[in-house]
Amino acid sequence: MGSLLAVGLVAILALGGLGLLVARRRRDAVRVWAEANGWSWRASDRSLVSRWSERPFGTGAVRRATEVVSGPASAGSGRLAVSFRYSYQTPDSGDGSGPRVHEYHVVAVMLPAALPQLDLVPANLGTRIATALGGQDIVFESDDFNRRWRVTSPDLRLAHDVVHPRTMARLLEPDVADLRLRFAGDALLTWTSGRPRLDTVRWTAARLDEMIDLVPPYVWQDRSPSGGASPTG
Repeated sequence: MGSLLAVGLVAILALGGLGLLVARRRRDAVRVWAEANGWSWRASDRSLVSRWSERPFGTGAVRRATEVVSGPASAGSGRLAVSFRYSYQTPDSGDGSGPRVHEYHVVAVMLPAALPQLDLVPANLGTRIATALGGQDIVFESDDFNRRWRVTSPDLRLAHDVVHPRTMARLLEPDVADLRLRFAGDALLTWTSGRPRLDTVRWTAARLDEMIDLVPPYVWQDRSPSGGASPTG
């Protein structure tokens, strides 16, 4: 019995050591990527955990924002982009497997002014998801767009100001067909399940920056503190 316990203890310690090694290598990879791309990096940032409240945020326990990198959203852009790994835990399902860890790759670009929440979700991700994010779908003049995207917001005017014909045309292009979007406060963000893929960070940030460029200037002017010209960062 003693030998079995010893073997078990050694196995647990070995697994723990392997986990630490993998985590260290991951942190090193993030740091190297950030330095190579002229971005800054932080191992973690508690402020990102509570910055947004709608799913995938605002639920579960042991919420963390790690592998944080930030830099220009696109070449020549004055807007700041941030990418990070967001995780939280939920209780086990009763099978004794322990808490379940949920992980997401989040990319956000800062907005010129804060906006009410506006969600744009590809229809292939499911109507149920879009409804959970804000209720009734908002209908636009393009039937093709209505079939392929679900838009929800408590601010109907904002939705129609932001989702104009040029925006709809861009969202109907195949490269952004799976890119869920959320305007929330001072950021436009997107997220995917799983750990961050560093090779997608700059592409994703540039697409978000492009979507912000499509927002009419008067939207920012109406909501900026001074009511004047909108800033770019």
